[in-house]
Amino acid sequence: VPQPVTVPQPVTVPQPGTVPQPTPLPDSVVAAETAVAEDGWWTKWTKVSKCMAMDVEKVSVPIDPSQCTVVKFWKDGLLNVTFKPNVSGKKIKYKMEAAIVAVCDYDGQQIINNEIIHHDQFTFKVNAYTFKVNGIRHDSLVNGAPLQLVKSKVEKLLEENLFVTIRGENDFNSLDKLKLGDYDTFDLNSHWYRVTETDKHQNIGLNDIYKEYFGQDLQRGQHSAFTDAKGTMRIFRFAYPKEKKYEKESKVNSFPYTF
Repeated sequence: VPQPVTVPQPVTVPQPGTVPQPTPLPDSVVAAETAVAEDGWWTKWTKVSKCMAMDVEKVSVPIDPSQCTVVKFWKDGLLNVTFKPNVSGKKIKYKMEAAIVAVCDYDGQQIINNEIIHHDQFTFKVNAYTFKVNGIRHDSLVNGAPLQLVKSKVEKLLEENLFVTIRGENDFNSLDKLKLGDYDTFDLNSHWYRVTETDKHQNIGLNDIYKEYFGQDLQRGQHSAFTDAKGTMRIFRFAYPKEKKYEKESKVNSFPYTF
């Protein structure tokens, strides 16, 4: 019997000056999510709903802009931005700076919803790959808030809450070198890993963990910081407590989980 033909849906491309908006997460495995999680070190925070998740979309910025020149060119409808060194043969060093910040609470509700951080045009890399990942064009961040203002919002939330992240050190560092160790945080990457062909432990990313437990891709197309933060919290609430079989009173994972 011939199978019905699936017609691809049109992809909405963000217009200049905009960034992707969060997409609702699917309500899968409801039964698993309504189960009461076992007690552990996390209940100190979760029982009083003092727990949040954060995700940051970042852009790549030259560490020393005076040492390079901006190069702009159009390709496939996208204005690419790259940099070339002023001295031939010298490599340009880059740093990752926060561009879009999102924080959700224990129930997945928005606290900071995809807040844009100001960056001038042509001060960060833009190419087909970066646009595919974050949807940020050369002028998407011009109307954003000052970095220090957004950083102060995050710092205030950090003072009273446990912050859950995945690869959070990079996110914290992108917020003007906010120090992960100065606050109560937990990085889910400390619990999941895979063994590579060279027998080295490799952290498993957000999308792979989410897909393993909830059966769906979290990061289809361009990423949304808020969707990723919400997905991080969902993993922390409904996957991590079930896999944390030992040392439940400690964040330390002597027996990290793999798949």
